[in-house]
Amino acid sequence: STFSQAVLVNSVTAILSGQVAQVAASQYGLVAPFDLSIVACCCAAFLISSWWSENKGSEQAQTGDSSALLRDAVRELSNDPVLLLAGLTQSLFEGAMYCFVFIWTPVLENVATDIPHGQVFACFMACAFIGGSLSTSVTKWQHPVIALRYVFFSSSAILLASAMVPSKTVVTVCFFLFEVAVGLFWPLFGMYRSEVIPEALRSTLMNVFRVPLNIFVVCVLSNLKSLSESS
Repeated sequence: STFSQAVLVNSVTAILSGQVAQVAASQYGLVAPFDLSIVACCCAAFLISSWWSENKGSEQAQTGDSSALLRDAVRELSNDPVLLLAGLTQSLFEGAMYCFVFIWTPVLENVATDIPHGQVFACFMACAFIGGSLSTSVTKWQHPVIALRYVFFSSSAILLASAMVPSKTVVTVCFFLFEVAVGLFWPLFGMYRSEVIPEALRSTLMNVFRVPLNIFVVCVLSNLKSLSESS
């Protein structure tokens, strides 16, 4: 339930942020949402410094022996292929998600005009909220691993449909459904990750798989113009 609640709170915050950003952009120009984000970041920094106690982690993390943690993480990966699959799964799905983040605007602009980007973003986050809300019921029906298979297969079909049918209605509905899948993914994968990845090495292992993810993101950003034109 903790993972589900985290997704829900994050989604509600994002929904409100999208609406506020749309109002700010309409009233004060496109730069106004970025100015408001400075205020939001300052508020977050104050709340974190005031109420968020530091999680020290393992003894090695407390002593600052990051090289030992990295060696242990690599050893665990070589000994347990399940960890490798778990990390690659998260990296690949996040890669698809970030690619969606980069190109949803030009794709919608190709099939529609005068798009209220802030409100569309708020709708995306509402869909993620719905997905997060469904995760508790889904886990009562299936183990997170089985449920994640349905999430991956449905996400692939949804994105394929949005690419094959250049219709405003179809593309918009597909994007909303993909965000529902994203909302389902986070709590489901969080539960699965807590089962298979040792807590002492969890953050280190996940950071290892941030490397291929970041490489993918850089490649997408480097070719964003061509991707947007081809979309």
